[in-house]
Amino acid sequence: MSRLSDLYKAMETLRKEGLSLNKDLERQVEELEENIIKDEILPSLSSDITPRLEITRV
Repeated sequence: MSRLSDLYKAMETLRKEGLSLNKDLERQVEELEENIIKDEILPSLSSDITPRLEITRV
């Protein structure tokens, strides 16, 4: 999740410095956020949760 945290920190820093984000940059950030969640976070959660769910079935 560090990539996602880094993304959020970068966006916060830009805003704190008074930079306004245009629609194109916001769209790119949203796409990157979705990709990080889909490609990194969800698989990690799935691999963590699956064994726990199997234990409850026994």
